[in-house]
Amino acid sequence: MVAQIAKAYLNPGVNAKLEKYLGEDIVKASTWMDEIRSDHTMNRLKHCHYINIPKGADYQPNAKVNIVNELDRIQADLRTIAALDPEQRTMDLKELIHLVGDIGQPLHCGYGEDHGGNEILVTYQGKETNLHKLWDSSLLHDHESEIDNLIKRLQVSLTETEKNTIWQSKILTWVNTSRSYLPLAYSFKDNTIDQAYTKKAEEVIAAQLFVSGLRLAGILNEVFK
Repeated sequence: MVAQIAKAYLNPGVNAKLEKYLGEDIVKASTWMDEIRSDHTMNRLKHCHYINIPKGADYQPNAKVNIVNELDRIQADLRTIAALDPEQRTMDLKELIHLVGDIGQPLHCGYGEDHGGNEILVTYQGKETNLHKLWDSSLLHDHESEIDNLIKRLQVSLTETEKNTIWQSKILTWVNTSRSYLPLAYSFKDNTIDQAYTKKAEEVIAAQLFVSGLRLAGILNEVFK
């Protein structure tokens, strides 16, 4: 969904250049990082999907493999995209497309003590799942039409000033925005996800998908200007 939103905001000619380097459509390329999880030659990428920051703490620069450092590396690479090795260029672009989406999911910027919500069990629609999976896929899949309608409203209401602010925002802002939603993500009672929680989560998911799509479009427009 992030890739689909980004595609709608690419400048003329950018999508054609992007597809040439990717060898496929941006939406299809967006799932590559999940598809290669079982490929042990790509184990380095497993820790690139997220960053853990202790509750109540702020991000501190470090040399660890995490989503912030990987996105920094990729953006530095892509400033000289024509000089990159073709295989590295394609991988960088596929990572970029995926990780800009990941960093907008609050629990990808969560707490290490529960592995970004993976160890928090909740009951959703009568079934047990974990908090991370709930936000990563379950809520989105089960409430796709509601979230899609919220995104359409955001697209209509967005001003040029707001759009430019989103395009010009930095990675640390993305992290802080995602983390601002963590109190909501943990606000369930008796480990049960009720309708009131779901409605609030829909709004956050829609907003984060939308701004992530705009962030991605902004980066790609700059890369291929």
